Amino acid sequence: MAPTFTQIENDLDLGKEQRTERLKWVLYGVGAMAFVLGNYFLQDRVVDWVVHASSLTILCYGFILYIHEIEHIRELWLWKSVVTTIPLHLAFIASLFWWDTRFPSLAHSGFQFVGVLFTAFAVELFFFLPIFEHFRSSSFSGAHNNEALPRSTGTWQSAADRMRYKLRLRPKTAERDHQAGTKITVAGEEDSDLPKDERGNHLNWSFWAVASFLLVVYLFKGISLTDIWLYILKISLFTTFCYGHLLYVEEKEHIRESWVWKAVLVTIPFHIAFLGIMIGIDKAAPYLASNAIVFVFLIWAFGWVETKLMDQIADDYQP
Repeated sequence: MAPTFTQIENDLDLGKEQRTERLKWVLYGVGAMAFVLGNYFLQDRVVDWVVHASSLTILCYGFILYIHEIEHIRELWLWKSVVTTIPLHLAFIASLFWWDTRFPSLAHSGFQFVGVLFTAFAVELFFFLPIFEHFRSSSFSGAHNNEALPRSTGTWQSAADRMRYKLRLRPKTAERDHQAGTKITVAGEEDSDLPKDERGNHLNWSFWAVASFLLVVYLFKGISLTDIWLYILKISLFTTFCYGHLLYVEEKEHIRESWVWKAVLVTIPFHIAFLGIMIGIDKAAPYLASNAIVFVFLIWAFGWVETKLMDQIADDYQP
């Protein structure tokens, strides 16, 4: 058993694990944004096609090029493999388009939609990996490279052997913190950060001050804003609340570092998706759109969920 665990530990690459998490966030964000906007506002078959094609492309080529082969991104054999797989990839996309057309009711079902997408991804990866392994083995045919890499016969089994251990074990956050020397308290809570707590209080008091003003105006005089101004007010408050939490409260000390703004870019599709849901609720129940109590509750509830999501994304993007 000892050699097996040793091999797993040696094969474990924290960089690949982190890139896997980042790819997932991009996929989830783009998929959520396109799915929400399409189903709430467009209701068009083209939207299903765009989501299926973009998601399958991000999954397949992101999994191979970004997660597992980013060290070889400038090598010719990798791009020969990509060019070779493009016709096969287009064939799988065409099969998804056929499914969307053949079963339009299922194409609008979230579970069926995602299930078919990941099934196509798994089958396509089954064909992709031997192609990449074939071009890899042709390039790394020297004796030195044969020692550094497992022998490859251009088959699915040789490709699976390379990735098997990397997909079996995922590092826990506590283990990464332990390896980095991060202190973990006995109760499992992070040490208190007084400046961060103070900034959080500033943001919360500002939000609730605006919310209280809206409630008072609504209860005594009523809000006479048109729909467009209600949307502008809702979008402004929601964006200020969410990105104020990320950039002002949590990451003010790192505001000039590039990883923070990479995390911000990844959160934008999620933010647009949440805004789409809120505006969709307003369109479905217009009599609630101008109700300040519902107005404030939706912003607070969706903002709380999105800030937790933003914290997780920032944690995965932090070096």
